[in-house]
Amino acid sequence: VLVQELTAEARANQSLRRAAELDVLTGILNRNAVDAALARHFTMAFQKQQALALLFVDMDDFKSVNDSKGHACGDHCLQQLAHMLRSVLGSNDVLGRYGGEEFMIVLPGQDEARALQVAERLRACVEASRVQWQEQAVSLTISVGVAVRLPQEQVPTAALERADRALYAAKHGGRNRVNMGR
Repeated sequence: VLVQELTAEARANQSLRRAAELDVLTGILNRNAVDAALARHFTMAFQKQQALALLFVDMDDFKSVNDSKGHACGDHCLQQLAHMLRSVLGSNDVLGRYGGEEFMIVLPGQDEARALQVAERLRACVEASRVQWQEQAVSLTISVGVAVRLPQEQVPTAALERADRALYAAKHGGRNRVNMGR
């Protein structure tokens, strides 16, 4: 009986821990969990001198969706966007909601060329899809900032900054585009 109680308690604790890692709206990792995953993968990539890429994805014109169709539609679009992103990514890739309409993707083992291919597939997938909301089709696009871990980088800080700058450049370069951070 004691073993069964301890097993049940361990399962309950694991479920609580997992729930604390998930974004309530989208069901993907939340910011704390995706930051922790990035740090783990970054350390492993440095130790093994392997490639790692990082993508910042931002839904274009999200404010106008919320303003014109309401926050419930905006929430639905975020849920659908998370689903679209997950559908393109591989099983080893890490997807999390970074905040608002911004998502982070960690691509362990992926170099710049592969990361740019993944980012472009994500962008094209979102652009080609239509989200259904109250019998209307809502068109979405994303901007993507890409950065790769440089050989000497042990922590993700500089790569995060490069990805963020690349996303900013993509947004200000006309949106619905992929930009590489250098």
